[in-house]
Amino acid sequence: MVLRRAELAFFLRVFADPYCHPYYSRKEYIMAKSGESSTGKTTVAKGRGGKKLPAEPGSAPNAGDIGAVNAPSKSRSSKISIERLSMKFAAVFVRFLTPLLMNAKGPRTQFKLEQSESGKKIKKGARDIVGDYLDGLHICCGKYDKDALSTNLFGFPSIGFKKAMASTAYATGLHKNKVDVLRFLFVNGPYDGLVPLMQEVPDKLEDYPELPGIPLHELGLTGERPKKYTEDFVLKQLKKLQGTSRPEMHKCIGNLPTVASHPATMIYRGQFFPAVARLDIQYWPNLLDLEGVVSLLEAAGQINGVGSWRQENGGRYGMFQVAKVHALPDDYVMPQYGLEVDACGLDEGAQVKTD
Repeated sequence: MVLRRAELAFFLRVFADPYCHPYYSRKEYIMAKSGESSTGKTTVAKGRGGKKLPAEPGSAPNAGDIGAVNAPSKSRSSKISIERLSMKFAAVFVRFLTPLLMNAKGPRTQFKLEQSESGKKIKKGARDIVGDYLDGLHICCGKYDKDALSTNLFGFPSIGFKKAMASTAYATGLHKNKVDVLRFLFVNGPYDGLVPLMQEVPDKLEDYPELPGIPLHELGLTGERPKKYTEDFVLKQLKKLQGTSRPEMHKCIGNLPTVASHPATMIYRGQFFPAVARLDIQYWPNLLDLEGVVSLLEAAGQINGVGSWRQENGGRYGMFQVAKVHALPDDYVMPQYGLEVDACGLDEGAQVKTD
């Protein structure tokens, strides 16, 4: 290819003099060369369109240039050091200031859902008021039977207290979100997530009654009952257990939200008062110390509450306060028991007939 004298002079001028590079002006090159911008801040040497400027002779190449391949780089260590989380434990007793209302989904409700989802028609008869009342109770040990109300051990989901604390921390601005509080706080429920309900707060932690049931680690993965635990083992423990909270039937009128006309209907719930719950709490001291956990739980009892028609939802039920706090050792093992509950026919619908 034959180049004219004017074209050859142009190419030589462009590649010999960086000031005449087509991607940047002389002013931009001088500013980038000095590492300053019009605002006085240090900048990366770039020209128009984000193109990097050529390095000056004898200077270190820019990162990303071909000449930068052989530039010395900092050595990176492949070892990752993670500090072990040191969790703390505490036993906190809470006393309910207003009655606690329950609205559980027991075996009767589960049976109806299973029948409906499997395509079976349910013949509705006369409403079983006692059956609806029993089906709304959380039972740790015992039977869904009206004759067993005096011996059953009733409870409440521990997740209710945990969510109340997280909601309070977010609502009051103590923390920016609920997720971190939920993640680093754990409230134990010995009976498949249920916390037993008692009547009084013990003076000493050692005075707390021994809970009935078979330890979960002794049941194993198969759930088979060990030979030393006879069928009436838990029943005998229940009869010896004293000071548990007993329910009363709470009646009110409500509307059915699932029906377009929202007709009025009677609602039957279990009401517990007086009631006391022991909360075994595991917390991360880097996020909250014990004093912070207690303060947050105290505020949750006044602002949120737990259960149906609680303070958070505009009701007056489920409010509680912290009664006593006991620090637990770092090697504390939270108890877990297998559920010993007899549906007593409620799993078959209790007057719910199918085709």
